Amino acid sequence: MSKEIQSQKEFQMLTNALNRKRKQEDGKDDNSLSTKHIRNRNNTIIMKNILQNTASSASKIVPKINFDVDKKSNATKAVTRTSSLRDTRSKNSLITNRMTNSTRLLTSRKNSTNSTTGTKRIMKKRPAWDTKGRLQDLEMESKENKKLIEELLKNLSGKIKIQEKDNNELKQVQIKTTETNKSLTQKIEELTELIETLRERNTNLESNLKPYDELRNKNTELEGKIKNMDDSIKLKDEEINKLNDIIKEQITSITILKNEELSFKTKIETKDCIIKTKDEEIEKMKHEIEVLKEQYKTSNRKRIQEESLRRKMHNEILELKGNIRVFCRVRPVLTTETNGKPINDVVSDIQYPDDERKIVLKQQSKTALGNTVPKLYPFSFDKVFQDSASQGEIFEDISQLVQSALDGYNVCIFAYGQTGSGKTYTMEGISDDPEKIGMIPRAVKQIFVAAEELKEKGWKYEMEGQYLEIYNETVRDLLGNGDLSKKHEIKHNLHTGKTVVTDTTVIKVHTPEQVHNLLKKAQQNRAVGATLCNERSSRSHSVFIFKLSGVNSITEDTCEGTLNLIDLAGSERLSQSGATGDRLKETQAINKSLSCLSDVIAALANKDPHIPYRNSKLTYLLQNSLGGNSKTLMFVNISPLAYNFQETICSLRFATKVNKCQIGTAKRSFKS
Repeated sequence: MSKEIQSQKEFQMLTNALNRKRKQEDGKDDNSLSTKHIRNRNNTIIMKNILQNTASSASKIVPKINFDVDKKSNATKAVTRTSSLRDTRSKNSLITNRMTNSTRLLTSRKNSTNSTTGTKRIMKKRPAWDTKGRLQDLEMESKENKKLIEELLKNLSGKIKIQEKDNNELKQVQIKTTETNKSLTQKIEELTELIETLRERNTNLESNLKPYDELRNKNTELEGKIKNMDDSIKLKDEEINKLNDIIKEQITSITILKNEELSFKTKIETKDCIIKTKDEEIEKMKHEIEVLKEQYKTSNRKRIQEESLRRKMHNEILELKGNIRVFCRVRPVLTTETNGKPINDVVSDIQYPDDERKIVLKQQSKTALGNTVPKLYPFSFDKVFQDSASQGEIFEDISQLVQSALDGYNVCIFAYGQTGSGKTYTMEGISDDPEKIGMIPRAVKQIFVAAEELKEKGWKYEMEGQYLEIYNETVRDLLGNGDLSKKHEIKHNLHTGKTVVTDTTVIKVHTPEQVHNLLKKAQQNRAVGATLCNERSSRSHSVFIFKLSGVNSITEDTCEGTLNLIDLAGSERLSQSGATGDRLKETQAINKSLSCLSDVIAALANKDPHIPYRNSKLTYLLQNSLGGNSKTLMFVNISPLAYNFQETICSLRFATKVNKCQIGTAKRSFKS
């Protein structure tokens, strides 16, 4: 405000000075017109500077006021103060704009006057002697300047009044803001005091509430314990009730037991009496047992004598039946052999009479006149087994013959027939199926069972196993290491009737399982091939030799028996088998050995003085079995297929020749 007052005073002083100068210039001469003109120009410049200074001072005053107001408004954050300050800022900006506009107008007018005067001077240049004209021009310029100054003063006075009003309003706003600031500071102080007091109270309350929290936690723990105790009490009550029920039941059972105890006491008393009588009876029984022991000794002696008689009678029965017995077996038809046709179209017409010793084959033949006449081929053997017979049923009939091996006799069982007629199945069977195992494993099992039974009678046996094959008229060891370069010779002892094959593997056996392992090994090493007649045809004759030697510790008797179980290779016609190469050689060797066997059988049947055993390795190996010092059984296996009818007839005719042979009586061999 002091600066505004100073500016007003300066403005008045300038106006006064201008008026004074004008009065002085009016009284001067025309010679001083030029100097006046220069002074007036200087005065205009001074006025211009004054106006600029006033405008700048006004602009400086306004932002200063604005700064003060902003400073005060920042101290207080009320909504009313911010609105009033915005109004003052807008008013100040208007004032400054007006001041700047006024200065611009003044300068523009002077410039315009100067330009006009300049043009006038240029257009009407007064001569030097025209002092009046020059004075008139100066007077015109001074009048214009006065008008301009008056207009400026009016504008400035109005603006100053407006500024003073704004300043008064700002002062009132400032006063209000200071008052509100004081009240707010007081309230803030009061609030801070309250906050501090509340904080102190809060800390005090927290310190006071800590024991209460602990008590609450303890209370919750105690409530949980109380609930658990209540639950346990309920469970205990239930248990007590159950126990009370049990006690009641126990009391009733105790009363029952007491009654039973009384009854048992009476029974015990009666039992004591019975025991006394039993003791007396036991003493009598002991005396009787001693008498029975003496009787047992005498009966055991009689039993041993009867056992020897049984063996004699058994051998006599077998001798009466014939030393070479023949069993005929018909194999069943396989499902692969029908080829979807009815069985009657594939199978030969075979009939079985009621006595189980006969078999009849029927064939339709044409006569010379062209009529079909049935032709019958009847055969009779010691036993005929149909295609439904099992392995166990067949073994029952040869079990007595196997028993002769334990009695010290040489026993020979061999299977004969065409290829694919079931010889290998009959002798070896299927090892994995107990119902279908063959004659060899069944015979071995029976020998071990009988040997265990004879231990009670004082017999102890040692057993040895040996497995050979005759392949292409050469003897091979099926239990050896596979060395085919070894040559094995067959030797017969005429005095003892024993047959020995040199350089072969002989293994002592103690259990049937060991024998089964030997059989598996021999089956793997045996020569087998495929022909048109049989996919798995045996291409050699296999011979299993089981030697038994026994000693009786009671009677000091000894015996040596041999069980020969032989699976012959199948006879087959070259036209049917389609054999070539090695299979052809094998077929020729098989057929040759079988023809030699038929020659030996024919010589034995005709009782020729010379028997051709040496014509084949097979007949030479079976010399003692066929020559009288053995009990021999032959299985003739036949096929029921109509395709094999002629081969079946040939096999049955050969079996009848064998069945008619009467060889010498078998002799029992003793251990030397």
